[in-house]
Amino acid sequence: MTIRITGSDWDTAVLRALAADPPPPSGGADRHRHAVRLLAGTIGDDLRLFLRCHGATYAARWRHPSDPVVAMVSWLAGYYLRLHDVLRHGPQAVIPGWDEAVAAVRTLAGTTRLVLTTQLGHALMVPLLVEEATSRRTLPIVHDRNPLVRTMYEERLRLGEPLLLTRLGAGDIRRWLDSDAVIVANLDTCYPGTRHTRDLPVLGGRLTVPTGLLALAARRNLETRAMAVPDVAGRIAPRIGPPLPGAVDTAVGAYGEWLDRCVSAAPEQWMAWGSLHHANA
Repeated sequence: MTIRITGSDWDTAVLRALAADPPPPSGGADRHRHAVRLLAGTIGDDLRLFLRCHGATYAARWRHPSDPVVAMVSWLAGYYLRLHDVLRHGPQAVIPGWDEAVAAVRTLAGTTRLVLTTQLGHALMVPLLVEEATSRRTLPIVHDRNPLVRTMYEERLRLGEPLLLTRLGAGDIRRWLDSDAVIVANLDTCYPGTRHTRDLPVLGGRLTVPTGLLALAARRNLETRAMAVPDVAGRIAPRIGPPLPGAVDTAVGAYGEWLDRCVSAAPEQWMAWGSLHHANA
């Protein structure tokens, strides 16, 4: 199994830095500056390399007067600061608009069995939102390079549990199929298997994505939806696509169209630029 992961080491490194050097307990600007300083000291070199290699693609989607690189760094600092707080206090205590977000996700109740998300906004909150909104077991697939995220799910999910990607087996899949549980998979970076893949058309380029779970859901007629949780005006705002078509190729195309709209609205919040290939590349 060969799976390309973008950004997961950043998560672990910055969260560990925040744990070792906690932000001030109050003062929004001071807390944000603290997070920016730790981010620069922890992954600053990686981030500079990332932007040097992929910044042109990122900036091409930018539709705001502010500097796109500054916006991305500021977003990342706020993202890690909020995730640090969620790990300690839970999302209800620290995320503005949590109750409204849960209400928005209730449209999934009783029908959706596979949620495909992506590295846009607060994607790590998707399993917690789905479980609270639907009162169903939620099984997020987690990469072993994100131990702190796995711990968050182990502590915060009341009904479900994280499935470790490198240990995901037939037994886990059977448990999902034989219950009404919802699997949450990150389509572009944390998705099991590479035997069957498709090119996902998005942003004028393509992402090569595995389609094993999507094909299985299609064969079983299980409802699959796309979901992202971008940040809008300081509050999380879930974006839920309509049920994806049954045929895998058609579903991948529909997902790409939906993702294009979501990313174009919040390009600074999407972290898959490094694996996006263009026809002229």
